Amino acid sequence: MAPRLQLEKAAWRWAETVRPEEVSQEHIETAYRIWLEPCIRGVCSSK
Repeated sequence: MAPRLQLEKAAWRWAETVRPEEVSQEHIETAYRIWLEPCIRGVCSSK
């Protein structure tokens, strides 16, 4: 399975299993890529 498809499926699994009151500020910032350094295409490292 392609890596992007795996990530999309994992994201949906997370969204379907986590209750709204369990979503933290860190989850929001990660989802919207707040505070992440810009990167060159194909050379990014995730935190």
